[in-house]
Amino acid sequence: MHALLDRFGIKRRDVESLAEPAPLGREVLVSETMRPSTATAQWHDRLERPEIVARISAGMTNLTVVEAPNRKWRRWRSRSRCARRGISASRPRW
Repeated sequence: MHALLDRFGIKRRDVESLAEPAPLGREVLVSETMRPSTATAQWHDRLERPEIVARISAGMTNLTVVEAPNRKWRRWRSRSRCARRGISASRPRW
């Protein structure tokens, strides 16, 4: 995220939330999984906070993990799901 903001010339403090966080806490789960490798040491500190543990646990509700044998299969599977839902599966062009 830092690299993307830097590329656009935007400071972190200038980023606004577009909506209120979802009640299940999935944004906390995704935020933690997207943390850069240099910051993963913070996981231990964050997991000592009961409210963070509760949000991450709630975010795991109805979560589905899809394993694919290779990139080509994952890409095909992702595109077929998007096609069924009427969503464009093309990559954004930066």
